[in-house]
Order: sequence, then C-alpha cells, then structure tokens
Amino acid sequence: TEEEWNRAEGIIARYGNDSFDAFALLPDKRYHFSGQGDSTCVTAYALWRDIAVALSAPVGPENAILSAIREFDAYCRKQDWLPVFYEIPATMAHVFESAGLRTFHIAEEARIDLRTFKLEGGKFQNLRSARNKVKKSGWTCELFAGNALPTELRAELARISNEWL
Repeated sequence: TEEEWNRAEGIIARYGNDSFDAFALLPDKRYHFSGQGDSTCVTAYALWRDIAVALSAPVGPENAILSAIREFDAYCRKQDWLPVFYEIPATMAHVFESAGLRTFHIAEEARIDLRTFKLEGGKFQNLRSARNKVKKSGWTCELFAGNALPTELRAELARISNEWL
C-alpha cells in the first residue's frame, strides 16, 4: 500500500546505506516490518513461486537487524515460503549465520568512493574519451529518488523493461 511504501521510504531515508536500498522502493516490492518505534526495520522482498527474495539485508538500526532477520524468517516459514536474502554485505554474514541462516559468497559489488575518485592517469584514458564524447553529444544525466519519476519517463521505462523481458 501507499502507507507501507511511505513507511519503508522513511526507514530507508533514515538508516539506508546500501546501494540496493533505492531498489527497495520499486513497485514490485512487498514490505515486512519488524520491531517498534525507533527499533523498526523494513525488509523489502518480492515473491517468486514460494520463495521470498529479500533485497539485501533488512534496513533499520544496527541493533535491531538480527531480530528483523529472525522475524522475516519466521514470517516466511509461516507462509510456507523459503526466505532468501540476496546480496547481503559481507560484513553482515555473521549476523545472518547467528540467525541460523547459511551464507555463501557469489560475487562482490564494485564500489567507487566518488569523493576521492579521479579520471587522471593513463589507465582512465578510455573512460575520459567516452565521457567527453557523451558531453559533446549533448547528453545529460538526472538523478531521480524513489518513485519521483515523471509519469512519461516511468511509462517509457516500463515499455523498455517489458520489451526486454
């Protein structure tokens, strides 16, 4: 519901720090809330058959994450769903394991600290050339947070996504 989305957005705005957090606000997600007050966490997930695929770890205060994992696990099992957390931070693997879940390493996400990143040096020549070509072509980039996409852009992205699928 819109109320759940707004509640999830508020928790993510306050506690979110993962690159996947913005995807938690896409319309295909459901939300599981755990805890109360300042200890509330949200787990964004989508259902595929009888598998509840959570997008990364629950979002909320650090001291409430273990409880949120356990509550989501119990909720899923009550529904006869298999809970799966996709791409949890490696630093949190021990928290999931202490909740009784198994973890395994699939890959690593490339992250760049944009505050210190520079395109100087020979190894970035191709990237600088590509950037300059895009600039000369008149392309621009805009950042849209959550569901703040203009209606016509949302429709165009849905058309492209459906065509790709």
